[in-house]
Amino acid sequence: MNGPQSFNYLVDQGGFLLRTFHSEYQRNRIGRETEFWRGSLACWRGMLQELFPKNAEAVLSRVRESTGLPIPHRGPLSPDGTGYMGFDSGADF
Repeated sequence: MNGPQSFNYLVDQGGFLLRTFHSEYQRNRIGRETEFWRGSLACWRGMLQELFPKNAEAVLSRVRESTGLPIPHRGPLSPDGTGYMGFDSGADF
């Protein structure tokens, strides 16, 4: 990571993805758009942890703090649509 501008950029991008996911989640918990944004957020989290392992948790913490929103599970949706399968230690719900 090359300084505070990069850190802030990552926080801004994560905040956008998280707010957009939650907006769709309020409309339809298991809708196509909700799952699209959940998948985009999951990919962003994976990229963050792969490319910036030393700073990933700090970025995620700042995203949580700045949005006031929980980070969703990134595992597959359960067949009945009532939850997610597997364990995700980085998820807040």
